[in-house]
Amino acid sequence: MVSLRRVFYKPPLVGLLAFIVVFITQGLGHTLMVLVEQFFGSAYQYQAAFILGLIGAFLLFIGMKNDNEVPATWLGYFAGFCLWTGWIEFSFVFYA
Repeated sequence: MVSLRRVFYKPPLVGLLAFIVVFITQGLGHTLMVLVEQFFGSAYQYQAAFILGLIGAFLLFIGMKNDNEVPATWLGYFAGFCLWTGWIEFSFVFYA
């Protein structure tokens, strides 16, 4: 197990692993976007998207203040997930 850990902590593989995880979970962001559109309807989807972005900003703030690296990483990941889906993806819908 230790030798396997050394292999995955080498610089090119750890970056590729992070890229693959983000690429695979990109579908979750689109699923969240569709759920917000369906749950809140066209009347309130932009307000809900703004609140989703605020939740992401709040998670980012908490993650930046956290001294433990693992929870801070996960908080940052979900913060980026919520910020991107709430403010960026829905701005494309708003201006399209």
